[in-house]
Amino acid sequence: MVVRRVLPVLVAWAAMGATALPLVGQTNWRLVGHEVSFEIYNAGLPVRGTFEDLEVDVVFDPDDPASAVISGRIDPASIETGIALRDRHLAGRQFFDVRRFPHMQMRSTTLEAGWRPGGYRGEFEIVIRAVTKSLPVVFRFEPAGDRATMSGTIAIDRVEFGVGDGGFLLGDEVTVTVAVELEREGSAGAQGISR
Repeated sequence: MVVRRVLPVLVAWAAMGATALPLVGQTNWRLVGHEVSFEIYNAGLPVRGTFEDLEVDVVFDPDDPASAVISGRIDPASIETGIALRDRHLAGRQFFDVRRFPHMQMRSTTLEAGWRPGGYRGEFEIVIRAVTKSLPVVFRFEPAGDRATMSGTIAIDRVEFGVGDGGFLLGDEVTVTVAVELEREGSAGAQGISR
């Protein structure tokens, strides 16, 4: 699936497992909760699901996004649509082929503040099934003391990433929504939202 340059994203989605290095003046955040959901149309009807396994590395100062680094990684085998047979099919060779490609990855290459407070945009390298694309991403980062939330939505063309074939029944575009709750490293945090 290649991300189309149409809708904003988080992403914080789905993405690169390398640990971000501490940067001078930046804040290291650790993941305490997340929700990654998606929607695609099949035969004109929406199919919704989630990815349960997400890892992120966030080194980010809202006042200095240019020197920040955001990366993440999703395990496509953690897909859940509510139908186990369909989940196994999506994890198989025709779609995610999780045995050969166990992770979907992303990593920021440039970041900058957006027009609205709490809004940011940048370029991210996204890797799915060994296909790498540099794509624009728009997301929100909202700190509150030692906590912060990051969220966004992205439209992905699955066929461009080799996830299944094109066809009349299954839509090419997948809308992915990512919301993460973060905690400043070193704080005495409590439990996060979900998972």
